[in-house]
Amino acid sequence: MKRILFLDLENTIIDTWDTCNLASNHEVIKNWIKENNFDEVHVFSYAIWNEDDVNTFDRPEFRGWLESVFEIKFNDNILTIDKMIKLCNNNLRIIMDRDDFFAFMKKDIAFRLICEQLFHECDCFLLDDMVKNTSLFIGNHLINTIDVKGLE
Repeated sequence: MKRILFLDLENTIIDTWDTCNLASNHEVIKNWIKENNFDEVHVFSYAIWNEDDVNTFDRPEFRGWLESVFEIKFNDNILTIDKMIKLCNNNLRIIMDRDDFFAFMKKDIAFRLICEQLFHECDCFLLDDMVKNTSLFIGNHLINTIDVKGLE
């Protein structure tokens, strides 16, 4: 089964969107990524709100630099907050706006809802600072969240 890693940005692999310094444990993260042999790497970040943010991320000095440091290649399909909200609304059959999404949608729940829709035939792993270590099987499909602080 295909194994997909989703990386949060802020407080996971970089400090903040504005300063964009590497996280202090970036070598630990880099080694963990290598050891776990993922087929794809995606971004799953609440810092990327819209296509303007995708364009900022896609710059060589941002995306290219991170790909070089972590020796990975990010998938080109980047989920923005706007896309995440639509997918979560679809799955739950409700209507949330951005305020509702940030008030009620914890990162691990949004991740699970999105993986169920878009990656239902893959094992999905989210490395993030805002989640607890969890494993959930839906059929033979694994959804795993990993607290980056636990890698240190």
